[in-house]
Amino acid sequence: MMQGYQKKIWNVQRPNIRISAKIAAKLGVSSLISQLLTIRGIEDEGEAEKFLYPNLDMMYSPFLMHDMERAVKRIKKAIEDGERIWIYGDYDVDGTTATALLLGVFKHLGVDVNYYIPNRFDEGYGLNTDAITKLSARGCNLMISVDCGVSSVAEIEHAKKLGIDVIITDHHEPKDENIPAAYAVLNPKIPSTPLLKGGGRYPFDGLAGVGVAFKLAHALLELEGEGFSPFLKTQLDLVALGTVVDVASLTDENRILSKFGLEELNKRERIGIRALCDVVGYGPDKKITSYILGFILGPRLNAAGRLDTAQKVVELLTTESYEHALNIARELDAENRERQEIERQILEHAKEKIKTYVDLDKEKALVLADKEWHRGVIGIVASRLVDAYYRPTLLIALEGNEGHGSGRSIPEFNLFEGLNRCKELMLGFGGHKAAAGLSIEKDKISKLRGKFSQVVSSQLSEDDLTPKVKIDLEVSASQLTMQAIEELQLLEPCGCGNPRPVMAISEASINGAPYLMGRNNEHLKFMISDGRQNLETIGWRMAPLLIALKNKNITVDLAFHPEINEWKNTRRIQLTLDDIHINSPRSKTQDIYPPLDVPSPVKIFDRRNCDKLEYLRKLLGRRERTFLYVRSDTALQQLAEIGKGAGAPLSSDECRVPIINDLGLCSTELNHDQRQELLQRFECGQLPTIASSVIFEHLSYVKHFVFCHPVPTWDIFFDCCKLLFETEETTYVHLIFGTRDTEVMRDMLEWEYPGRETLGKLYKLIKNIAQKNGPVPSTSSGQALERSEGTLIEWDELIKQAELLSVKEQTVRSAIKVFEELQLVELPNALDFATIHFLSKPQQKRSLNESEFFLKGEQLKQTALSFSDFLLKKTPEELFMKLKREL
Repeated sequence: MMQGYQKKIWNVQRPNIRISAKIAAKLGVSSLISQLLTIRGIEDEGEAEKFLYPNLDMMYSPFLMHDMERAVKRIKKAIEDGERIWIYGDYDVDGTTATALLLGVFKHLGVDVNYYIPNRFDEGYGLNTDAITKLSARGCNLMISVDCGVSSVAEIEHAKKLGIDVIITDHHEPKDENIPAAYAVLNPKIPSTPLLKGGGRYPFDGLAGVGVAFKLAHALLELEGEGFSPFLKTQLDLVALGTVVDVASLTDENRILSKFGLEELNKRERIGIRALCDVVGYGPDKKITSYILGFILGPRLNAAGRLDTAQKVVELLTTESYEHALNIARELDAENRERQEIERQILEHAKEKIKTYVDLDKEKALVLADKEWHRGVIGIVASRLVDAYYRPTLLIALEGNEGHGSGRSIPEFNLFEGLNRCKELMLGFGGHKAAAGLSIEKDKISKLRGKFSQVVSSQLSEDDLTPKVKIDLEVSASQLTMQAIEELQLLEPCGCGNPRPVMAISEASINGAPYLMGRNNEHLKFMISDGRQNLETIGWRMAPLLIALKNKNITVDLAFHPEINEWKNTRRIQLTLDDIHINSPRSKTQDIYPPLDVPSPVKIFDRRNCDKLEYLRKLLGRRERTFLYVRSDTALQQLAEIGKGAGAPLSSDECRVPIINDLGLCSTELNHDQRQELLQRFECGQLPTIASSVIFEHLSYVKHFVFCHPVPTWDIFFDCCKLLFETEETTYVHLIFGTRDTEVMRDMLEWEYPGRETLGKLYKLIKNIAQKNGPVPSTSSGQALERSEGTLIEWDELIKQAELLSVKEQTVRSAIKVFEELQLVELPNALDFATIHFLSKPQQKRSLNESEFFLKGEQLKQTALSFSDFLLKKTPEELFMKLKREL
């Protein structure tokens, strides 16, 4: 591991080609989009359509949430009786957007309400008795909490004693199911219990705090007779902002709320949002995306609560004065810069502590404390430390004899449950599996460090402490066109639960000198090339890799998010990196892996681009158990020529399968019984070698497994190799294919699955022949063929004309399948290509993306060519380790 940067394990996903082709044809989207859907587990065409094209009618009724009817009736009574209503919010973006949303809804209803945002430093998170006492003194009759309250059992009892009814709207996990006895508790995570009067569990438990507040607003407006009004739709900008920035799962109902909320945000009708966008340089010409919310607007809105008071954020989101909004936005931007500097200082200090006091070989958790740390920023720093060291992390800011902490975790460890096992050591805690906050007495920190580390160690293995990257698709640089990346917008909004697609490019060359950028030179930038296209690449906080990337003759494997970077009226493709694997120049010692002196069930021999025939003659001359894979029956016959000369083939009465001088030939034409006979002769030793264009599901020990040609997919390569790892004796896997084999594969795939250019050429040819032949004649009974406006074309005539264009018969057959799916041609006899009925007037303009056969072919070509390129470039060690990881 390079200092300051930890290499990650790549988990490459494999899309379902067949299903993704159907989805692409049905919905008219690219194969890139449909493959990404199947990787996300969406394999039903209807579900895919709902995911890509959601609508507001898909949302659940707010009255499905327990206590909802009880809550809105209480609010309605308060309005009618003129009671004083207070909204009790929270200082993060989820809490401030929820507060602003309810303020706007009550204003829309003509009701004057007040709000209260606790101070992070003086009061901490959630409800507190002092604040409730203050609100009571100011005449509060009904208090509505947003983004907090579900753990405030004592505080709710205090409010009840003061005569305040409390409606809790929250989305956090309750502690030990000890739910406060509030007037109503709205929380999608709470099932029906004796304490909760009303219905059962809400259909989606992933709503953010602002999402729960929105459901309350929706129900209230329904009770007032408005329902889902145009006004309520305008409030979705706040829902999207709070949901995305709070890192709620962007699935199910959150996806709908956020998608339409982003539409509202891009209208910039909320004055505060418009002002903040103007301050950070995101004017009307730039689109607001979930990324912009999470990394540009969100940090500035959160900065107020981290360093000062979040009340100004509520003011920003509710003001009707652009001048006032602009002043607040500038303050927030300045506070964010201050926050960044404080964060940098704490991060450096924390890393020094880790270097001095922590043995990373033994400790699987980090628990650090210091009196100089700012409690409003330590959560962000904890996230940075998780990125750097990949282990659960707690940072505690000390103030006198008490500490306030913030924790972040890795996917392999549930932080909330881990802290729950240490609860007796803390004054309080709350959160979820990925993040949490806590308070603790100073003299208990050492005990917390010991117990928390023990809990983490009992659950995590060493492998769990290695970061992983989930790769959605492996692509080539040439596939990353502007159009393809623009279409990825269909997957938005992306974030937690629906991450931005991560793609990978293998063996790219670095074009030019990499360099550092950013205020503190933390970030890395360089250009890569695959020989056909150059792409700009940026790695945030990847500066430690600079020296390694400047070495000569290296190549890189990149895991990245493809984006379109817009700057000064120019648009260009940019790859934002998740990880880099740097490949050193290959040496002769890397031609065999594992080395010959290391015991292993499999050893990979790299003989790519060798003299294939000469290599096989020598290998087969040993008469050891050998299996040869070839790409086609034609290649199999060519290989058979090697076996000729020393003797004649066995006669047909001795054997039902083709054998030439101890070389068994297994083609696609052999039936099951013939294949089994060939395999039996091989396994009993009568036959030392089998050459096959098909893959055997079961194969006993072989001494040599030879890939004469590249296989089209990783799945096939893995299936071929995995059985070899199960034997006690060593099998030698020989890679003897080369660059020319990839070119032949490309040609063969194009013959079988013609692309747009070839299909266009053939359609024009068919149309020209049809115009010469004239209209379809009537049948003898006087009945015309169905959709008879067209022409009959003789197959032989079409093939003859196609040959003049250097198009093979197989390609023409495939093209006819595509045209038939698009209803451009018909086959009068479905089992016979003798004649083709050309339909001169299609019912509507057709797209090739509507043909399932065409899309399947495009995906197969993409997968096969990408993987064959992968097989050509990876070292034996890299292939071996990838096989081992997936066993």
